[in-house]
Amino acid sequence: MVKALFFGMLLFFSTQDRNGITTDRNGIPSRVLLSSSTKLLEVPSFGFYGLAQCDRDGNLFFHTTTETYNDPSVLKLSSGSWEPTIFRASDASEKIYFGEYSVSPSGEVHILGDDGALDGEQYVFAFDSDGKMSGKTKLDVPAGVFAEDFAVSDRGVTLLAGYFGPKAAPNLQGQSFVGLFQPSGKLLRRLNSALGTVDLADVGKSIHAGFAIFADDGFLYLLHEQSILVISESGTLVRRIMFDKPSKEAAPVKIAVSGGWIAIWLREADKKFQVTEKLLVIDGQTQEPFAIYTPPTGVKGGAMCFSRKDGFEFFGIQDGRVKITTAALR
Repeated sequence: MVKALFFGMLLFFSTQDRNGITTDRNGIPSRVLLSSSTKLLEVPSFGFYGLAQCDRDGNLFFHTTTETYNDPSVLKLSSGSWEPTIFRASDASEKIYFGEYSVSPSGEVHILGDDGALDGEQYVFAFDSDGKMSGKTKLDVPAGVFAEDFAVSDRGVTLLAGYFGPKAAPNLQGQSFVGLFQPSGKLLRRLNSALGTVDLADVGKSIHAGFAIFADDGFLYLLHEQSILVISESGTLVRRIMFDKPSKEAAPVKIAVSGGWIAIWLREADKKFQVTEKLLVIDGQTQEPFAIYTPPTGVKGGAMCFSRKDGFEFFGIQDGRVKITTAALR
């Protein structure tokens, strides 16, 4: 699984008809976003791993590069004041290593951590709004599961997806794992056939296709290669949303849900490991695509937030300070 800082952008292959309408290979309209506003914050530039997350109030959350990737900490920038808050998982009895983090629409932060072993115990750390750790829950995860995608609902139901790694029983190695856990950490339900198998020999050689969120509509969403599983907090598979990618190599790495629309982040790495990004927007009910978007001209940072009303927000740096660019849909 590739975990990296954001990189510059590049266009995917597209075609143009005689009327000047640009479409991708699946006939989906392809449009370049236009900057509608910019904000230069009084926040010094900083690096972060992976993808930023947002809550419904526009607060921004980052797994920062303050130490190493394994440092289990998340930085919050509060919308408007842009005051920072640090959420850090800790345990007096053992070293905790970062796995993933989850931000709910209401801004609740949870960090998934383990003891560093491939078959180690998985814990969910909860925090109050001031960044103070308020709880630690051990998940009833089977031995040998390597966690990749993680989300926690406002009621404390946890979705964890991954695969059985090399330290699992031989008959389980490479099989996918998708489980929902009660707030107590007890396994609520396992979706045994939700995803396919994993080739352990290829793990880490390409961008990980997947992401999990708890959305404003009360459902958990699990992104995979060309599908999104919509799951209730009781563990019922509500529906499976299918989508087309602009290229076989494009990896879906994040989703956001707003007003019934779903934004899908698509990333692709070239031979020099330079990562490019496209943004696919679809209707969550009809599964019909609205458009595939390219970041605005001159915006080199990755998209952070999406809303049906305001469009996308992008992270950038100008004169050593954080710059946020908003681009409305068109």
